[in-house]
Amino acid sequence: MDGQINVWNTATRTLQGTLEGSSGSGFEWLRWHPRGNLIIAGSEDCNVWMWNADHNAFLNTFAGHSSTVTCGDFTPDGKLICSGSDDATLRIWEPKSAQCRHVVRGHGYHTQGLTCLAITPDSQSIVSGSEDNSVHIVSINSGQVVGSLVGHTNSIECIGISSRYCLVICPWIVGVCMVNLLTMHIALLLT
Repeated sequence: MDGQINVWNTATRTLQGTLEGSSGSGFEWLRWHPRGNLIIAGSEDCNVWMWNADHNAFLNTFAGHSSTVTCGDFTPDGKLICSGSDDATLRIWEPKSAQCRHVVRGHGYHTQGLTCLAITPDSQSIVSGSEDNSVHIVSINSGQVVGSLVGHTNSIECIGISSRYCLVICPWIVGVCMVNLLTMHIALLLT
């Protein structure tokens, strides 16, 4: 991995620009801002990088994780950035200042690296999954764990949130669990 992101125009099949990141460190994921031309990407160098894709311009680095940044996204309202890392922390960032609003870690949270996260459509909660077989729900406003989904027997590799039914789906290696976010009860368990 070369620490670069190429931005392509799919209609013309032409390269629009190259976004430069950390030399020698690859990117694990990238996301577009929900309403614009900003791109964020999580890196092996423990940072989240942000660029303006229209101008191929670097804007900011979000530093604070102590290991590879394995997952992240903008909130659906575009006002914050959430990132998870192999250091077992979740960070909530201010995009304009690159200041960290909250760090979630320790007792009651993941004990191993985060593998995935999803953000509720109302930009109020983050659902994160980890190598430690756990799923936690975190309030974006307070940075506090407000719920945990137990019962998984292996690493959580992806999470999906239904905007219509307030359900979260957490597939893991040996099954799928669907939980109602309002009641925190399991709606479906397939193994």
